[in-house]
Amino acid sequence: MSECRNDNRFSVTLVESTAPMPDEIRKSSTVSALLVSLSLCSLAAEHFRLSVDGKIVPTRRVPAFRASVIDLAAEPSIWVGSPLRFVHFHVRRAGIDEVAADLGYERVGGFRLAVVEPDIVLAQITRSMLPHLGGATGPSPIALDHLELIPDAHLLQHYAGVRQIRAATAVGLVASQRRRAEEILRANLDGRVRLSDVARECSLSVSHFARSFKERDAELSEKVLCAVGSESGLSPPNLARRAFDAHDGDAVHASHPEGAPRSDRASPFWAPGGQRGESLISK
Repeated sequence: MSECRNDNRFSVTLVESTAPMPDEIRKSSTVSALLVSLSLCSLAAEHFRLSVDGKIVPTRRVPAFRASVIDLAAEPSIWVGSPLRFVHFHVRRAGIDEVAADLGYERVGGFRLAVVEPDIVLAQITRSMLPHLGGATGPSPIALDHLELIPDAHLLQHYAGVRQIRAATAVGLVASQRRRAEEILRANLDGRVRLSDVARECSLSVSHFARSFKERDAELSEKVLCAVGSESGLSPPNLARRAFDAHDGDAVHASHPEGAPRSDRASPFWAPGGQRGESLISK
């Protein structure tokens, strides 16, 4: 069995192979985190095996763009016995906890196991990311920082089983915070700045800053963040809008277009900082 271990970053990984996997791959993390996994093509039941906590989870046929949400503390292992194309999201629990506190939810104890379930939000986030995976350059760190907040909030509200016990923290930036945010972002239009760095300069959590900047300073947010995303083609406001666009049921189940390029290893993954991932599947 091979092992793939993620570190303390939100990341998005495109894994593809033209051949069956020779062995299972076990996923783990150096921090508390969730694995969100979606297959981009349909898989027959006999060609997909998932184990969680050392036990095989019964599965049927895997339709394209169905989502699995698994706590990486359970060290899930995956085997696919046919050509494959997956997108894996490594979602940190710390980010979800911060969003929970900001939005007024109970503290999260755990997350329900979801295996090959329909989820239109996770499916559309995945579809929105596909054009930006596998290339020589990926989205800017600040674009991924914004993206991370979307699955954080979605997983909190739909997989954690917790209640909102108070209103979300009021949003808004005072004049000095707005000026400082604008200074930092305009000085880093290449997108290399981290959202957490900007939020820290404003003495706010990442979630609180992002909501404040979007809702109370929409004009500046659109102008500056679109400039930040111009080089990668992925600006945070546009990504967020695409991820939450309404789609009919067929969109969730559509497989990847025929003729898409294939390889026998994992394509680069992208995390804040833009590091390239190593091959996860050997030939």
